[in-house]
Amino acid sequence: MIDHKVTIGNDDVSQEVIKINTQQSLDTDSDPGKITIVLANPHQKYTNKWPPQKTPIKIILYNWVYYSDAERATASGGAKAEYLVATGHLTDLKATADEVTIMGECDLGHLADALPKDHEGLEMPISAKECLIKILGWHTDEPITLDWDQALKDKQLDKITYNSDNTYQDVCEDIRSIVGAVYYFGEDNVLYFKSPTSNNGLIPLDPLVMNPEQTFSLTGFRNIVTVIGNQSLASDGNGNIDPNGATIPGSEPIIGFAQDLDSIDEVGPLQAPAEYAYNIKSQAEADARAQQLLESYKMYKNAETHVQVAGIVPPLQAIVTYSPFQPISDEELAKANAAFATHMKILQQLEDVRAALQDRISQTISGTLTSHVRGIVIAKQVDYSIDGLIVDLTLSPGMLDIETPITNDDIDAGEGSEGQQYPIEDE
Repeated sequence: MIDHKVTIGNDDVSQEVIKINTQQSLDTDSDPGKITIVLANPHQKYTNKWPPQKTPIKIILYNWVYYSDAERATASGGAKAEYLVATGHLTDLKATADEVTIMGECDLGHLADALPKDHEGLEMPISAKECLIKILGWHTDEPITLDWDQALKDKQLDKITYNSDNTYQDVCEDIRSIVGAVYYFGEDNVLYFKSPTSNNGLIPLDPLVMNPEQTFSLTGFRNIVTVIGNQSLASDGNGNIDPNGATIPGSEPIIGFAQDLDSIDEVGPLQAPAEYAYNIKSQAEADARAQQLLESYKMYKNAETHVQVAGIVPPLQAIVTYSPFQPISDEELAKANAAFATHMKILQQLEDVRAALQDRISQTISGTLTSHVRGIVIAKQVDYSIDGLIVDLTLSPGMLDIETPITNDDIDAGEGSEGQQYPIEDE
């Protein structure tokens, strides 16, 4: 069961909702997040009802999951999920005798306003966070609420000047560049300054993905690749060799590894999901496969991928995953996971050293042993009506593991890749 609550101004218009469409993005250079609500207009009760620009809009969707036919029949006992879809202000209203279409936006457009000519200025030195809070406080007509991510490393500003030649967007861009942040208006119409490595939770999408065979794809650039194969031995350990040349499965997984050192130095480590290749039986095969994957990732750079889901609305900057079937036994997967965990510890040690040399917060090297598609939500379109709830997500893998989002111009698929085998150590 799906339900909704929609408020416009002080009015709850949920009973008159015909359909809802919202479009949101982390791209602050694009248009503000869009809201479109179509309402029934009995007796033209909503014609010219609300003034533009000043009227707030809020949309919440609900979904219930029932665990038995009995629960569904009685509409009781289901787990309730609540999704804040969008918050903003009304920008336009178009009415007929039957329907009224409400259009709204988030407050991103206010960042295009120029700074006031008369303000108290800034006392130096000042931290980047304090500078941003103070300047946003000058936007008094339509207050802008700021949420500053504690994962961002604040920087001291000794000399900086802003005046009426600058916009609030100019200030946000400067501060973003200084501290290595992404910023956007979230579903609650709050201005978020966040580390690209932060996220709004991990959401598995597998049961909810529509057309999964069409949505599975390689998602973007990576500069660290790990391949895990099965050890294959010519002997069973007791000196017995099969006369027909058959091999005996070994007890230790084989790890093939490749990395692009130039790219890691430039944009930080981008760990690809480890591939479990059960048909690989030797170290040479594992290394060759890792190098092939690395070259493939370099071709795709920071490509986006898209997925369509039903019945759920993941928030912006949430990490989502979905996967194909993997024919791996529990025993073999446990061995591979143990080997991969040791491998990840080594990568984290290397990243800690790099971060200290570059005077930045060390990134947490995270990875999964899977062929999951994994990405962070950078844009979404929500369509809700009597036909159901469908959400089109745009995912980017490039924001997951680096301090500054990469673009196609940041990475050159040139020289600098090499393979290296790390030893497997006991816990």
